[in-house]
Amino acid sequence: MTKSEFLDLQNKAAASGKTLKAFLQAEGVAYSTYNFFFINRIKFRCKFA
Repeated sequence: MTKSEFLDLQNKAAASGKTLKAFLQAEGVAYSTYNFFFINRIKFRCKFA
């Protein structure tokens, strides 16, 4: 998953009105994959903030 794919997924999840788990299941994305990108994004922001 690229950064742009992750950001697109976040936007779609927010707009879907579903729980994150239900949205990811519908998109065929494992929660562990999403979580990996989310945690790394937070670490990157903290490191360069």
